[in-house]
Amino acid sequence: MRARVSGVVLERVFTEGSEDAADPARTVIVAINKTAAPLTAAVTLAAYADYESVAVWQLTGPQPELVSGTNLSLAATSAFLYEMPAYSVSVLVPQ
Repeated sequence: MRARVSGVVLERVFTEGSEDAADPARTVIVAINKTAAPLTAAVTLAAYADYESVAVWQLTGPQPELVSGTNLSLAATSAFLYEMPAYSVSVLVPQ
């Protein structure tokens, strides 16, 4: 795993970071918010690559399709805060 997530109540939010089997250089983070309120996660990416942004995909409603969210810009530290919508699954792909 190339990402560390902190500041999250683990009983309510589940995160998993892994490499893409088809592209081991690509990291994928899946964050699940099982609460009725938005939650903020602090994410720090290891310096294995120079990431400039994070592509965001979300599943927030009754439809079983991921919807493109607003991409996040990264600072030089490769760390960011991500606000997860209530009752959502978010897929974050550093780029």
